[in-house]
Amino acid sequence: MMTFLPEYAGSPCDFTGTSMTNPVGYFARGATGRVCLVMVGEFKGEKISTYDEIEEWAESVPGGYLDF
Repeated sequence: MMTFLPEYAGSPCDFTGTSMTNPVGYFARGATGRVCLVMVGEFKGEKISTYDEIEEWAESVPGGYLDF
């Protein structure tokens, strides 16, 4: 899942060196149920989630939690 990360706005991209204008965070679930931010990229029009949706998804399995 991914969501907008406004706190990253203006931070330079690791690959291009240009500033991101619409940064999004990509979240993934690990083997223990922990969900965490694994990558930040530029928004290109994909489906976007809210923090609340990501938290709900993180807690949707027994022992799952959002570590962000």
